[in-house]
Amino acid sequence: PNTYKVIYMVNGEKVHEDSFDYSAAVTAWAGYTAPEGYTFDGWKCSDATCPTCTAATPTYHIGPYTMPEKNMEMYAQWTPLYYTVTVKVNPDQITYTGLDGFTWVDGALQKQVPYGTTINASFTAKTGCVLDQIQIGQTDGDPDEDGAITHVVADHVTIQVKSFKSAYTVTFVNEDGTVLQSGQVEFGAMPA
Repeated sequence: PNTYKVIYMVNGEKVHEDSFDYSAAVTAWAGYTAPEGYTFDGWKCSDATCPTCTAATPTYHIGPYTMPEKNMEMYAQWTPLYYTVTVKVNPDQITYTGLDGFTWVDGALQKQVPYGTTINASFTAKTGCVLDQIQIGQTDGDPDEDGAITHVVADHVTIQVKSFKSAYTVTFVNEDGTVLQSGQVEFGAMPA
């Protein structure tokens, strides 16, 4: 019988090759691991090399299948893993940009994103408030001047935007300069 090749391709490069006799039972090569952040779906062939597939309905070849009377090229298929990004921010104190597609869930902004997604967001304190700290995962960090962050998603992550209302010292003095009362008052509040 004639012998034909099954060539396994990843990103346009050959990673493995097997040879089989025509009409032999073939099981797909199992030595491939998907890149980090992806799940391996299986091997697909192109319609040009497989008698059972067409461009409209490619088939995953796991096996066993019957070796055709021609060489076959198989292409690795994978799906990115999705992770939840949670942003805890007080919208009464902070405005934000770069969080398109995020929705409010249980008091925080959330979105499912594929592995490798870059989150570019900016946070700005509203009048009378202070942007204190931005914590990404377990890492604390002082915000840069414009409150911007960049984070590449590789797992579930919580971004905590910490803020507070500005406080001011209010002192009441009588005509002779004697202090009658002094105390801290948050922005927007009345002294007691």
